[in-house]
Amino acid sequence: MTAGDILRSAVSNTFRSKVRTALTVVAIFIGAFTLTLTSAIGAGVSDYIDKQVGAIGGDDLMTVAPAAEAAAADDGPKEYDPDGAATQETSRSSPTLMWKPSGPPTASSGWSPP
Repeated sequence: MTAGDILRSAVSNTFRSKVRTALTVVAIFIGAFTLTLTSAIGAGVSDYIDKQVGAIGGDDLMTVAPAAEAAAADDGPKEYDPDGAATQETSRSSPTLMWKPSGPPTASSGWSPP
């Protein structure tokens, strides 16, 4: 059996059962449409989330928040960090601070190195 005979047999069998062929073609179109639709919805949701997160602040916005509250008593003692102890005490008493620099930090803008 040659390649031409196989092709001729496939085409004749395709047109012999027209309903099965039509249903197969419809199923292929529905599958392709579903894949395209889910891909588009995924891209749209991702873009929406990116825009919502981007609306919170730009790339030049720094958010400083207080440290988390002390852990529960059953968590056990924490390792002592002399540098972290001073910053935790001051950060608990300060509210959330949002600072948007207009340029590089300078002494006149209220910024000083740690």
